[in-house]
Amino acid sequence: VIMHKRLKSIISYLILFTIVYLLLISFVSSASALPKRYAYPKDLSFYDIDFWNVTKAKTDPLNLTYIEQRNITYSDNEISSINLTIIDLTFISEYYGGQNIVISGRLIYPSEVNETLPAVIMFHGYGGSKDGFFEIMLYTAARGYVTLAIDAPGSGDSSPFPSNAPTNIVNVSGGPQGAYYYHVVWSGLRGITLLTSLDFVDKNKIAALGGSMGGIETFIIAAIDDRVSAAIPIVASGNYMDLLKAGTFANVMVPPNVTLTGDHSYLVEDMLKYFDVYAYASRIKIPILLLESTFDEYFTLYSINDTCNVIPSDEKYLTITPNWNHALYLDWIYTTLTFLDSQFKGKEGLPKISFTYTHSYYGFLDYLFVASNVTEEYNLTLVWRYGIPGSSWQETPLTYCGKCNELLGRVPGILPGKIMFYVAAYKNGILVTTTRVYEIESNAMLVPLIAIFLMLIEISFVGYTLTSVYEYLVRVLKQQENIIKYITWAVSLLGLMLPVIGFVGRTELTIWQFIEQYGFPLGIIPWAAYLLVAYYTISFIVISIPKYSKLGAIMLLIPPILITGLILALMTLAENVIAIYFAMGVYVLYIAPFITIAWVIYKHITERKQKVEKVEL
Repeated sequence: VIMHKRLKSIISYLILFTIVYLLLISFVSSASALPKRYAYPKDLSFYDIDFWNVTKAKTDPLNLTYIEQRNITYSDNEISSINLTIIDLTFISEYYGGQNIVISGRLIYPSEVNETLPAVIMFHGYGGSKDGFFEIMLYTAARGYVTLAIDAPGSGDSSPFPSNAPTNIVNVSGGPQGAYYYHVVWSGLRGITLLTSLDFVDKNKIAALGGSMGGIETFIIAAIDDRVSAAIPIVASGNYMDLLKAGTFANVMVPPNVTLTGDHSYLVEDMLKYFDVYAYASRIKIPILLLESTFDEYFTLYSINDTCNVIPSDEKYLTITPNWNHALYLDWIYTTLTFLDSQFKGKEGLPKISFTYTHSYYGFLDYLFVASNVTEEYNLTLVWRYGIPGSSWQETPLTYCGKCNELLGRVPGILPGKIMFYVAAYKNGILVTTTRVYEIESNAMLVPLIAIFLMLIEISFVGYTLTSVYEYLVRVLKQQENIIKYITWAVSLLGLMLPVIGFVGRTELTIWQFIEQYGFPLGIIPWAAYLLVAYYTISFIVISIPKYSKLGAIMLLIPPILITGLILALMTLAENVIAIYFAMGVYVLYIAPFITIAWVIYKHITERKQKVEKVEL
């Protein structure tokens, strides 16, 4: 009998856990509304990007110097053997700050050149160097390209001036020519001048390629330099205001004194006016391939969409890799070569995906239906995710419908919140190209309905009726102690929905937004949000058991302690680049358990006082 009662009690608590968990996960999905747009781009008339003197970059002497030249034999799984020439070199980018800015570069090309070849100039990201491109340069050169990678000023073997310190990157207080980005782009323009000076380079077939900061450089150069005939920006986009307000790592690239409000807000306006990639993208008419990822800690999906949408080129392609971050994805090498070969060698190009979608509501379910164009060489998939913070992207293969001659796919909406999605094309298992990201708002109530159904099962399982449950709840809520402990839990949950971390003068993030933005590089996606919801579910159950209610209150101290440790660690890491502070949510999280603790102390004092009064009587 005792074992039967214990088993029944365990099953009852498991059902209760599931009920509370499903209701909480539905609430978080709906209330957090993630992924989220934080800002729209400015009107194009706002921007001022006509300050570049590209003619000077084309005509000033380079003072090209070859440092070292060597020949190697290269082979890979597709090429048995080819001789490549490698030249380390330097050239003068500009005269600035009383000195020549000397740029270090590396040139790799096929040793036996019988005709002019297309060329690719490669730009590294912040903190990187030309060495990071070495293997990619070999691979590309072996396939008939001249490749040039350069170190930006203040990076690698180039002149250490101007400084690439975060305080200087987009510091436009002295005009756009004073920002580090200006000199980075200028060195890229000069690198293109170097390529056009080589007899074995086809001047009409020069592509610019770069990642992160180099991707921003690629966007700008593709817009202002008519010598570039194709562009491949990697993990980069515009609409910087969205990046700043989203709390992305892009914040560390902006001087700490730059704020969105107050005395220094004009610096943000000037930075956007001169260097927002969105403005440059609006002028790109050459073929362009954007290589992006869903969990980029610097660039948001909305900024990627905005940038792609504003590009007027008739030949623009986008590849968004699901469940990836701000790093090179190996499949992009294949996509890049396919794109370059189609532009410069007349080979088959990347597919253009067209599709339509409908959003329908059936009872307690939402359905997203997608119909796409049929292609024999590519496998199309529907890439999607729910609005739970940090949710992984799922892939559903599109299947052929002979009756309608289309590829069809669907995603069931099972809980309230967003559904984000796009269509991707694969070839031989390699992601080649995608559409932009779309979203719908799901009103599905299946998960909450399941919770209500389980609630009825729980009532029946423990032998209650709806009337007896109502009477029980009335009795519970009449007891002040019970009201206090449930208020404690509710206030703690409120703390999770409020901002917990702030960037001075920029933005504030809730813990859910932090998980969404930084969960992937921290390795806590997709389980962090689910674990936090499970923890609060357990704390609710524990706080509901009279003899364990104090333990439940103590459990609510753990989340703010962990969040405090996280914020202190970020403060230490970002001490010299951005000011971070504790936002309101942290204080609310700490206050919550002390509601119960204060009540216990008050109750204890009152009881002791009553005992003393009885003794005196």
